[in-house]
Amino acid sequence: MLVLLIISYATWDKFYHVGAKDEMKYFRIASEAATLIWQSSFKEGYIHILENYNSDISDTGFCSFQAIIILFWEITPPDKDIL
Repeated sequence: MLVLLIISYATWDKFYHVGAKDEMKYFRIASEAATLIWQSSFKEGYIHILENYNSDISDTGFCSFQAIIILFWEITPPDKDIL
């Protein structure tokens, strides 16, 4: 997990330019994971991320990093039409 967070932090800006498939999906899954971490356990939140991304290392790492940010700082994405 720590390695994935380091990779995500180092490549944060690059994901939106070359690797991000859908940033709102990242936010939705990260928000759900942060809620699971808060209500249940860290393990449950991380399992939620792994199941949604089928253990894809780049997506899992990025989403995990975003979940930690949401969990501790309650940061939301810029105004976008989510619907």
